[in-house]
Amino acid sequence: MVMMFGGCTSQLQTDTIPKMRDGGKENYMKKLLWIVAVVLIVSGLFSISTAFQEDGEDVAFFSDVTEGAGLKDVTGGRVAWGDFDNDGWDDLLVDGCQLFKNNGKGGFVNVTKDARIGSGSGAVWADFNNDGFLDFIAISGQGTAPANGMWKNNGDGTFTDVTKDMGFVDNRNLPTEGAGWGDYDRDGYVDLYIANYERQGEKEMSKGTPDVFWRNEGGKRFKDVTDKVKMKLRTDYCGRGVNWGDFNNDGFLDIYVSNYRLQPNLLWRNNGDGTFTNVAGKSGCRGDEEKGVYGHTIGSAWADFDNDGFMDIICGQLAHPQFRKEYKHPMTMLYKNSGPPDWKFTNLNPKGAAGIKYEETHSSPAVADFDNDGFLDFYITSVYEGRRSFLYRNKGDMTFEDITRKAGVRVRGSWGCGWSDYDHDGDMDLAVAGVAKNSNIKLFRNDLQKERGHWLEVRLEGSDCNRAAIGARVTVKVGDKKYIREVEGGTGTTCQNSLTCHFGLGAYDREAEVTIRWQCGGVQQVTTAVDKLISVKEKGTY
Repeated sequence: MVMMFGGCTSQLQTDTIPKMRDGGKENYMKKLLWIVAVVLIVSGLFSISTAFQEDGEDVAFFSDVTEGAGLKDVTGGRVAWGDFDNDGWDDLLVDGCQLFKNNGKGGFVNVTKDARIGSGSGAVWADFNNDGFLDFIAISGQGTAPANGMWKNNGDGTFTDVTKDMGFVDNRNLPTEGAGWGDYDRDGYVDLYIANYERQGEKEMSKGTPDVFWRNEGGKRFKDVTDKVKMKLRTDYCGRGVNWGDFNNDGFLDIYVSNYRLQPNLLWRNNGDGTFTNVAGKSGCRGDEEKGVYGHTIGSAWADFDNDGFMDIICGQLAHPQFRKEYKHPMTMLYKNSGPPDWKFTNLNPKGAAGIKYEETHSSPAVADFDNDGFLDFYITSVYEGRRSFLYRNKGDMTFEDITRKAGVRVRGSWGCGWSDYDHDGDMDLAVAGVAKNSNIKLFRNDLQKERGHWLEVRLEGSDCNRAAIGARVTVKVGDKKYIREVEGGTGTTCQNSLTCHFGLGAYDREAEVTIRWQCGGVQQVTTAVDKLISVKEKGTY
């Protein structure tokens, strides 16, 4: 018998199919499934581990509520969580061109038409004019018209394209794949790093395109200051992800840039004087170099995975088997930050040592403590149709376990993802985006109630600093433990988690000490009960 699987042809002898005996239908089906699995493995479509891990029923921590939440048949590749109408509930922006309002009852309403937003292939939120309403940058993707766009929130449920008004017109239809917000000079206004990919159709597909750094001029215009901040490179790379974070705890935001095409990643250290220096090589986080090649990083994320007070990095590594001869380090990378005085990074996942398995198309990670045990976990997508995405649980010792099936968050062919406690029940929920035009968004509600730990959520509003508090660091002290989070201006490859900082606290149920280091330099402290959401205004009360 000849069987076709995705264009591959496999011969299966008919005498290998077991005969059905009386009362043996269930046994027959099990044997048939084993035969199909073997055929898939021989065909090269699945690894042995993939084929057998898919067997069994989900013991779900999460529920797929996509349809019930009003998101059925919504297509898109990237997601960004943010409260655009200031009603206290995170809304969902898909690709920068579809907006879904959270109705506060577990569902979402498509308000795209009323919002008057345009096109895009990804977006990230920030209040770039400090008027108290979240605006966003929508990226173009492959450099096709229209170009990257700035969208101003009018405060009445609508948006206006202010790309030209903000001076953001000289972007040359660049093939932008990565965008991230952060206030590099601590003047109270968020600035923007744009990572550009390769232009489609060019003879040298891997030669890359220049990245651009835009300074926010008082919320009125943006200015290209790439040369001024010393970010001009001798070689242009194929950028796909931008992540701002303070890796050396000096109070100035640094920038990690994920590059593709076997090119080194960048770590732009903020020198505190208006300039940056690429220290990725010196710090050990540009990729595992071999004979001049590095890797295919699509998206990365900052997180303090071991709760030592220093930001580590998870890098989604796409690695095709045909390149294994020239690049033998195909695993997604987990970089541990050593802290002072050297601030060096060490990859803890060579050959899967940290428990993060090889997957050919790992793409965009997003980090959250989904089980509230006090250790940050992560979800990582896998691009290409049919490829599985993964939820990795932090075991507390800088190793991770794949609990995707057990958690009930299996998705195939996904691109972007992001976390938010969209229903205000104290645990983090997950949105996962597809990879093709016919791929649908998935919304997974976290239902881990009895087994989960205690929690605390902190929502910030700046005054001297940017109103959305992007870049602020929140430290929560409970007993002898400390946890840190930073309000993110983007994660992975132009996706975004909630701007509300979520902390899992494990068994701790007493008062927590909260310290906020605002991006402009001020420090504020509050004490609060746990298992609640608190809102803190800069120089104000909560």
